[in-house]
Amino acid sequence: MPQLRSRNQISHAELTSSLMEVSTSRQLIESTDGIQNRRQVMQRLNSMLGAWSESLTPTASYADMLTSRKTKETNHPYLLSFGSYRLGVHTPDADVDCLVLAPPHIQRHDFFDSWITVLKNAEVDDLHPVATAYTPVVKFSMNGIKIDMVFARITSLQMNWLADCKLRLEQAKMKEQVKMKENSIDSESEQAPSTEIVIEHNDHDLDDGLGEIADKIAEMVVSDDMLIGLDETSVRCVNGVRVSQYLLATVGTNPTRLENFRLTLRIVKEWARVHGLYSNVLGFLGGVNWAILVCWVCKENPNAKASMLLNLFFRTFANWTWPHPVLLAKQQH
Repeated sequence: MPQLRSRNQISHAELTSSLMEVSTSRQLIESTDGIQNRRQVMQRLNSMLGAWSESLTPTASYADMLTSRKTKETNHPYLLSFGSYRLGVHTPDADVDCLVLAPPHIQRHDFFDSWITVLKNAEVDDLHPVATAYTPVVKFSMNGIKIDMVFARITSLQMNWLADCKLRLEQAKMKEQVKMKENSIDSESEQAPSTEIVIEHNDHDLDDGLGEIADKIAEMVVSDDMLIGLDETSVRCVNGVRVSQYLLATVGTNPTRLENFRLTLRIVKEWARVHGLYSNVLGFLGGVNWAILVCWVCKENPNAKASMLLNLFFRTFANWTWPHPVLLAKQQH
């Protein structure tokens, strides 16, 4: 008969491992195939947006072509994710929240008119454009993935800035790809018992690794300067991306800290769902609210494992002096 141990005798590493087992058993983590399916859907949408934008592009004069070095790039909308998918804590049945940053020649009425036609021709499911919502959104499903898409129109100057950012990200991606291939070759060469053995690379594994890198660096950062000149509706649409990227920046790029944040948030959100506390509509906290609270605990305890973070989360906010705000940064006036 196994010997029972007290809670104090169980290490946080063991407790964190048990939290991971709970996440897996309750299907809070999407499979590799599911993640790949989402990537493919996002890539397809990105291509569709590019073709749609070109169909709306006014004919440029010869002088315009001479003065524009990045005409194609600056006329291509940018598709950025936010919410649980961007944070890496989405469940298999969760939707993907995404923002379309459109060039100046595309108006909001185009988004709810000709773009809807494009989606219908693509035979998406459950298409519901809600143009009159406080934050206008187009809801649909593609290849089994639910999408919530919002829209913001930005200036030519901002599009040029994004094109430069995209170029730098693509260059960084190429460097990472070269580095991964070199490390893979070096590692397999060291393990080879003789020079007669032919080294074969597993392209599928390599592609998976490159996909992870692409996820880390493909999302461009939307700076506060991007808000200049935007109407109120566009500002609300952009805010989702800004909040997600701020939470990730606050947690930091350390893989261990990031994974502890994600695991803790998954468990907290599941606890809230089970107890009927996960709903903005009903006056409770929604996904972004729970994420902010967990992020605050991670910021205050950067080296704590997920099990400790979970313990601190409930101890902290059970005794919080509400309605005192939870702030991740000092208020700017």
